[in-house]
Amino acid sequence: MGCSGSSSVKVSASTSAINSKTENKPSIEPTIQPNSSKNATSTSTKKQNDPNSGKIVQVENHWAIMPVLNLRAKLKTLFAEVKKKKLNPEDSMETLRTILKNISNNFEEEKYKSIRKANKRFNETIGQFPSGISLMQSLGFRDEEENVIFAPGLPRSHVMNKMHDLEIAYRKLNET
Repeated sequence: MGCSGSSSVKVSASTSAINSKTENKPSIEPTIQPNSSKNATSTSTKKQNDPNSGKIVQVENHWAIMPVLNLRAKLKTLFAEVKKKKLNPEDSMETLRTILKNISNNFEEEKYKSIRKANKRFNETIGQFPSGISLMQSLGFRDEEENVIFAPGLPRSHVMNKMHDLEIAYRKLNET
């Protein structure tokens, strides 16, 4: 099935029941809406509740913003846990930066993609906190018994994007 012309479409998901036997189990059906812009996701807008203020805000480019909002929420939780132990959240942020930078700069070397939970700095700043492990998972790591491991198969660009998203989330967190 092909498309001709320069118009584009915006695809969104809606839920509906498939039949009477599965009424309580919603399914995802694509809804196609005409959109005159060339890049639907980069020009789309969405109204949503701001998790901090509870106000409804209009968010442009929401496909790109959602990972940042998720990371901001996870950073906020991690920083609160770190402060409860009278530790410095800046140390946690610096550890995250170092981990991602090391993976990015040495992407072909597997030793940078596995962090021992017993590593003193990692454990003090991130690993001892449930929210720290959750944040690592959001960055692309798997939680295993003794290590957190950068998920095999993710490209270097994923690391770069997550580094960028993490910095934006950090800035947004400090703005509030």
